[in-house]
Amino acid sequence: MSIGSGAIESTVKQIGRRIKISGAHWDEDNVQQVLRQRWAYLNGYFSK
Repeated sequence: MSIGSGAIESTVKQIGRRIKISGAHWDEDNVQQVLRQRWAYLNGYFSK
């Protein structure tokens, strides 16, 4: 998969929208954990 693929671009946009949810409070220290959990989910480490 190339870095500029549509799937990657879509994911980046989706994460950006979630970060900007009205009323959400994001702490910079938590972003890395959110990304780790997303990676684990997408790679099948969480049962669906």
